[in-house]
Amino acid sequence: ERCRMILARLSLLGVEPDAVISTKGLAAILDDLVASHRVFSVPIHVSAQGQEPGPMLRADPALTYGLGNLIENAVEFAVNEVRVTGQWDSESLQISVEDDGPGFPGDVLDRLGQPYVARRSASMAEGGLEARQGGGLGLGFFIAKTLLERSGARVLVANGAGPLGGACVTLVFSRAALDLADGDMR
Repeated sequence: ERCRMILARLSLLGVEPDAVISTKGLAAILDDLVASHRVFSVPIHVSAQGQEPGPMLRADPALTYGLGNLIENAVEFAVNEVRVTGQWDSESLQISVEDDGPGFPGDVLDRLGQPYVARRSASMAEGGLEARQGGGLGLGFFIAKTLLERSGARVLVANGAGPLGGACVTLVFSRAALDLADGDMR
């Protein structure tokens, strides 16, 4: 049922927007995605830097949903902080979402991104969080990962890979493969 709801929402996003309105720089896209999550008590730090000119991207519902899901998960599990970082050069674009939470459970880390692979802590289950989050079945991450891969990203997951020491999901795109606004590597 949750998959059906998500897919229905995504199908509504498929309308071709105006190219001028739907084209943004990476920093603006990241700021837009974290805006709705800033109401929580965990601070979210966003940075985007690289060789100029920076990438100008077209609106992409798959990227929006997939990256939004990763940010939502990071906020959910963070203790004090979440970082969303974009970096680029002439060859690639990399976006990382990292939190300072407990990280991914070791026994599911190598299977993340497959449906029905998740494990929430007992305290979360007792508090009812699983019910509010779709049962903790890993379907949100599965759909996000699938959409991001179809958008051209390599999705890498790790624990302790960044300075915060928690879960870290990194998306790596070839700049040549991105849906760039001007059709070239600028």
